Amino acid sequence: MRRTFAIVAALAATGILAIASGASGRASKTIEVGDNFFGPAKTKIKKDDRLKFNWVGVEEHDVARAKGPGKFFESGPITGSGVQYSHKFTKKGDYTVICTLHQEMKMKVEVK
Repeated sequence: MRRTFAIVAALAATGILAIASGASGRASKTIEVGDNFFGPAKTKIKKDDRLKFNWVGVEEHDVARAKGPGKFFESGPITGSGVQYSHKFTKKGDYTVICTLHQEMKMKVEVK
């Protein structure tokens, strides 16, 4: 009986988590923030999608909107590895995202 209850509880928790994650927004894409590059350098997403930025280099970098609709966003300087910052794009348009510490690091985001 206890085993059946544990299985039912685990299945219910999984269902609740699936519903909660689906309700929180659209799927996201991950962009690598390396030493002097964003990978990929161009991406297309839908309005209200979220981009996650995953630091893979060893240098300090940030992520900031240089051009595009909506309010300015910036991650602030980050050093280390792993997903460190995400941003939800709520307005359609073409964005240029840069690292303000290394202005040659640029990427294009097209939001449909």
